[in-house]
Amino acid sequence: MPVFLDQIHIDHKTFPVLKIILKDRKIVSIPTQIGCPVRCSFCISKDSVFERNLTSEEMRLLAGNLDNNTILSFTGEGEPLLNYKNINSIIESTNSVESFRICFSGLATRRLERISNKDRVRLQFSMHSPKNSVRSRLITNTRPLEEIKETLLMVDGLYKEIAINYVPMNGVNDSDEDIDALMEFVKPNWHVKINPLLDETVGFTKSKRVDIIHDRLKENGFLVSKYNKIGSTIKNDFYSYLTYSRVIK
Repeated sequence: MPVFLDQIHIDHKTFPVLKIILKDRKIVSIPTQIGCPVRCSFCISKDSVFERNLTSEEMRLLAGNLDNNTILSFTGEGEPLLNYKNINSIIESTNSVESFRICFSGLATRRLERISNKDRVRLQFSMHSPKNSVRSRLITNTRPLEEIKETLLMVDGLYKEIAINYVPMNGVNDSDEDIDALMEFVKPNWHVKINPLLDETVGFTKSKRVDIIHDRLKENGFLVSKYNKIGSTIKNDFYSYLTYSRVIK
């Protein structure tokens, strides 16, 4: 499962483009903004200065050549729903991909209704905790879970996929109570994706209960996957490069 990182220069800055090669498809992950205004407490982007949205032309340049086996993933740096008009421009004008993926953390959730061609889009909500009190510490700029779930239920069945991104952290979101609350939030047809913590230098450590979380969800009929191999590769080889940097003139 090769993972590559391209670094592309635009507007005197270097942007990361992550490429994951799977057996039957390729995922190309591009940023949507220069910096990120969400400032998740465990993310490398919290230390980057937010400047602006990337234009549709800039994102096309970052995406490069695409084909029918590619998922174009708006999961790099930035909050895609804050740049949905430029993302819609790409979705509406790009036919040569298998699908698109939009990852959002909980801001501007009503804009999920405005995304074009939803049946070609895989939606991924970065949840990380099923408790508002914990999410407010992890993701300081977001909306209440009740509001987010209400919108997800409104668009359920319209998108190609609804996925929940969950990063278990020791003593933060990995208790039995957390698992129960997660199952209360998620519908069985939504795909829970358990990803590893990429940076353990910010006061959080990787949970030792990942298998327990996975197994309990599976035993209760939920669609769930673990992505340790991809996460470990990114953590070891690429994580420090997953934010933009300025080109020294």
